[in-house]
Amino acid sequence: MRLLNTVTCDIVEYISDDGVPKYAILSHTWGDHEISLIEWQNRHSLPIGSESTQGAAKVSACCQLAAASGLEWVWIDTCCIDKSSSAELSEAINSMFRWYKNAAVCYAYLSDVESASQQSEEARKGISKSRWFTRGWTLQELLAPKEVIFYSKDWQPLGTKADFAHMISSITRIGRKFLDGESLELASIAQKMSWAADRQTTRSEDRAYCLLGIFDINMPLLYGERYRAFQRLQEVLLTTYPEDHSLYAWGRIVNGFPDIPPDIMFGTNPIPWSPPEPENSLYGMLASSPADFIESYNIVACRTAAQDFYHRASYDAELPRLARRGAIRLQLPMDEPTHMIHHFTDMPIAQIRKVFTLLLLCQYDDPTKHIGRFFVRVTLADASKYSRVGPLVYVSDTGKPYLDYFEQFQNNALRPRTTLAPEPRFSFQPGDIVFRRTVCSPESDTRPAWIRYPPPFEFSFKEGHGVLRPEFASDKERDEFYFMQCFNADAAGSQDIPVLSVSLTREKHPATGELCVKFEVFVPKAGSAAGTGSKSDHEVVAWVSRNRVVYYSFSPLCDSAGVMRPEGYSWVVDERPRPRIFIQVERFEISTGATRGFIDAVDIVVGPRGIGDIVGRKGVNRLGRTTRGLLGVGHFVRRVGAALR
Repeated sequence: MRLLNTVTCDIVEYISDDGVPKYAILSHTWGDHEISLIEWQNRHSLPIGSESTQGAAKVSACCQLAAASGLEWVWIDTCCIDKSSSAELSEAINSMFRWYKNAAVCYAYLSDVESASQQSEEARKGISKSRWFTRGWTLQELLAPKEVIFYSKDWQPLGTKADFAHMISSITRIGRKFLDGESLELASIAQKMSWAADRQTTRSEDRAYCLLGIFDINMPLLYGERYRAFQRLQEVLLTTYPEDHSLYAWGRIVNGFPDIPPDIMFGTNPIPWSPPEPENSLYGMLASSPADFIESYNIVACRTAAQDFYHRASYDAELPRLARRGAIRLQLPMDEPTHMIHHFTDMPIAQIRKVFTLLLLCQYDDPTKHIGRFFVRVTLADASKYSRVGPLVYVSDTGKPYLDYFEQFQNNALRPRTTLAPEPRFSFQPGDIVFRRTVCSPESDTRPAWIRYPPPFEFSFKEGHGVLRPEFASDKERDEFYFMQCFNADAAGSQDIPVLSVSLTREKHPATGELCVKFEVFVPKAGSAAGTGSKSDHEVVAWVSRNRVVYYSFSPLCDSAGVMRPEGYSWVVDERPRPRIFIQVERFEISTGATRGFIDAVDIVVGPRGIGDIVGRKGVNRLGRTTRGLLGVGHFVRRVGAALR
């Protein structure tokens, strides 16, 4: 640590803190003409009126102020650090909070505030609008020192941190108790991040580095890594304070879980698409900048609940840890799953995805709100990872204490350890089949079970994206992709009875050789064992190719239209007393470089019998029970959808 003598203006270096004398310290915002260590040591040779002499004037004024207060030494960041040495700069930044904390007094020089009477309303207004409160480095310079005195541009005293504590708290979101000297160890990660949310730094890396002392951590400085520095900061916080879930309590806060309207969730129209909002992108669990915590200034960690959850042997819960760069391994209590609408970026397709709800062990720093709970929602991003989606959810009264969530976690045989990371890059390719909506309506009294049969090396399922990607071998004419069975939702726990099944394949038509999407819908025979997939007496098969649709049951039957229109097709199969099943295919053209092709968007909705009200509208043709080739299937309906090229 180097100190500047306020009388001789010489700089002396101290190797350890033990021999450091009493000193004052300067806090200020940097201008364009600050003086460096080398320039200060050679100040007598500087030309009169040079730009560096302007910075030297600030240093001289600070020395005079300290000397007048009886202090022989002062520390000023511009001329007491050799910034040409990366090692010294790194050591200084990692030590700076301690240096400000140990100072006898901190002079906060506000170069944009006019002189005013001490503690006056004019002084208060001037200080509140100062640029000093918008800079990243001045945050620790406000919090660390025991005493901070504010000075105007003419070096006239305006008042102290204690004098303006209420005003400072209101404009910085810093709790009054921390301005009054309470240990920062009692502030949560989210609170400290929120204090820096709207502060700026010249170098993007410094948005992270200026917070090291506030979090009482150290890490190497790597200028040039840009926003990766803030990710590294959070990774260090994760390992240092693994029980503080407020690290994940960022983003816009909403009250209650967002709902998907039933007419979209279980409807038959394509899900409305719009360009995705940044908030609805799929993120990891770590924030992108301190600005993400701007609403989290009063969220604190539930230390007692975290201690109970992670350290009670019967729960056997694993502390959060870093899985790899940008990915976190978490084991958290889960609430009931919900759903979300995901909007793809490269195609006008919206998709319903299942969302899992994770409980965060944090709460508002307000005794009247302690009963509330915070949740984050995650969805499958690929075969092994989940991504966070949407805002932070606050439920004011779940009616469920933490202990109930912990017991539910304990009784879960899987006790899932979830890896959360940003969504991998994804783009559609010609031939893809995307599942837009595959749901069972609650009124259908069924629940779905999914079985996939991917032939080796010929097929890949893009887990999380709900996309099937065929990879045909030259000697193969079909790929069996997806098999869906619907079972009775029997609360009594009796043996599952399959109600109906849907098989989806990408297959070459036996007559034309065209690549089709083929659906088979069949009801298992009476007495069939659950899960055997044995076919029934009633079977419907629908072929969808680029230019032809064929329906058949046991024997082919050409559609009277003969040609598939580009708008797509939908069908409703009604087999009394079974639930109705709605199937829709919509085709989209796609180009990837010189390759042109198509992708198919698929909806499968198992619903109550009331779905027939939707089927009967304009544009839907009914095929009766006696239609040739359907052999007893109740109603089989085709509808031409809205035109989309």
